[in-house]
Amino acid sequence: MIDEVLLGTYSLPELPLLLCPGAVRAKKNLAALLRGVAALVERKGPKVQVVITGPDTHDLRTDLGLAQRLGLARFISTPGTIDPVHLPGLMRLATLVPVLSHSEGFSLPVLEAHASGTATLTPSGSVQAETAGSLGLNCDPQQPSSVADGIEQAVAEGEERHQDLIAHAAPFTWERTAQGIEGLWRTLA
Repeated sequence: MIDEVLLGTYSLPELPLLLCPGAVRAKKNLAALLRGVAALVERKGPKVQVVITGPDTHDLRTDLGLAQRLGLARFISTPGTIDPVHLPGLMRLATLVPVLSHSEGFSLPVLEAHASGTATLTPSGSVQAETAGSLGLNCDPQQPSSVADGIEQAVAEGEERHQDLIAHAAPFTWERTAQGIEGLWRTLA
């Protein structure tokens, strides 16, 4: 498959990838994922690679310091800002896109992952979980064991729900969004 070329392009190992697009700000709650991965390592669960995209920021450096203290440095990749044409391929290669943000608007990252056939891990009761619907994997980001459980489930399922995830995202088109906004404006006018 052509997407595998991206593994070499971004020096990524052939492990289950946990893709964290733009998780370089504290609001993205990368620390919760790192603690979950540490719990996974401690329980001798499947080996995974956390891939954090985006520019080098103070918040990212803080989270990388946490990863170092947790003994996770070898499980972290920071390829920097990804060429936008490569993002769909990386999404397809990923086993899981954790979206554990403290706050999100509509949670486009969930739909982007699902459109690629990739599972998401979201906080229970959040807008991210609502966007993911019944196909999302939910966790309590305050509990590392809960995050580890979600990661483990995604790895175990592999591509089992691939087509269902794509079908879930399909109705969320920009055209449909524009029509909804236009309808709202007409109602308000």
